Amino acid sequence: MFLFPPIQSSLMFLVPGSGNKPIGLEIAKQLNCSVIDFETRRFPDGERYIRLVNDVPHETAIITQSFYKDPDGLLVEYFFLTKTLFELGAKAVVGAFPYMPYMRQDSRFKPGETISARVMASIIESTATSSILALDCHLHRIINLSDLFNIPADNLSAIPALAEYLKSIHSLDDPIVVAPDVEATQWARLAAPILGTEFIEMNKVRHGDTSIETDFTKFDPSKRDIVIVDDIISTGGTIAQVAGHLKQKGANHVYALITHGLFAEGAYNRIRQAGVDDIITSDSVPNRFSKVSVASIFARPLRMHQ
Repeated sequence: MFLFPPIQSSLMFLVPGSGNKPIGLEIAKQLNCSVIDFETRRFPDGERYIRLVNDVPHETAIITQSFYKDPDGLLVEYFFLTKTLFELGAKAVVGAFPYMPYMRQDSRFKPGETISARVMASIIESTATSSILALDCHLHRIINLSDLFNIPADNLSAIPALAEYLKSIHSLDDPIVVAPDVEATQWARLAAPILGTEFIEMNKVRHGDTSIETDFTKFDPSKRDIVIVDDIISTGGTIAQVAGHLKQKGANHVYALITHGLFAEGAYNRIRQAGVDDIITSDSVPNRFSKVSVASIFARPLRMHQ
């Protein structure tokens, strides 16, 4: 596994991408480093224009980019920024990605499918990117982000911070952490010790993009507080099914800790109607439930490796 390479804070600057500029600006504030901005617009045919508005120092550049809503366009923005910074004198370019796209498909499940995670890695490596930090990438068959990349790559997590926040605002009664499927076990394992309890994983079978079936025979939730932990809420179908069943079986309260709150149309109502009492997400994708900032999660490894 790669170790994130040392950077001297006095010799770096940050470029906040359009995908989530507030996070980039907050990281820069915590690192006490300078910020370089850029101008961007679209030509009539849809092509993207990029122009850095400040001189590029001979230092390490950190580009922050969250790729939600317009992953293709924001990827082009990142690639243009990376190449341009390097050409104009940056010593190295570090990519910091609060939300990284195309990680779902990390294996070929049907003949002819694109393994998008590996394609993403190869494209990023083809730019001037020297290392990356990402947050709770949706990897399941591939254990470590560094297994995808030939450059240093670390997969950070917001789950510990989300669990700490939950503990600070709710008095939990005999809690148990639930991974809604086997793939979410990696995140449940992080939350359970912080909440002082064990975790359990459910078995889920997905029938297409929106239809799921979950096995609920593993434990008795009666009179317990349930903490469902996962990396992404999209349609909300998985969490709604798990929460609804556990409430029917006598669960006391149900909370959801999620790093990336995408909330496709209807997701919020689906989750609330299923009986989820509180939803807590990070601000990797800003939404009404963003209670935990991920800026310090990124600033910490950058600062520690000075």
